[in-house]
Amino acid sequence: MEKIHIQKQITQQIKKEMLFLQRYAEELRLHSVLYEEDGRHLQIEDELVDYLHYTRSVLDLRNDCKQRKEPVLKAMEQRNLRHLQKQSRDHHAYQLLQTILQLPKQEKDLLLDMYVRGLDRRIIMLHQGDIVESTLYRRLQRAYQHVYELLRYM
Repeated sequence: MEKIHIQKQITQQIKKEMLFLQRYAEELRLHSVLYEEDGRHLQIEDELVDYLHYTRSVLDLRNDCKQRKEPVLKAMEQRNLRHLQKQSRDHHAYQLLQTILQLPKQEKDLLLDMYVRGLDRRIIMLHQGDIVESTLYRRLQRAYQHVYELLRYM
């Protein structure tokens, strides 16, 4: 009974990590890694978004009379904080991706198809050798267990 409970906890934890990776991939921040591009356009896009946030926060802080801090310094602090948070997210996503890449080919393809590439379940079952739903579920459980074991040692 205890072992089943622990297995469910592991599955829930790894599913949460995989859903994070799925959201991250949907934002196209992994595009350069998946398609082996240099990622320069992502960096330019990030800098533009940072600049827009920076100018908006400067304008917002200037209009707020209750602020005692210098608006430009406050905006720079917020920009730096967002940059650190983005770096932390990037590091976490790349760590998960590297963990998945260490798995055996079948499990690696399954997790990449499902969470990173965002393919439909029917297509994934065809890619896995025209398997049924229960076999897909068992393979997912085994892949989750292997990801958990690899993450534990990182």
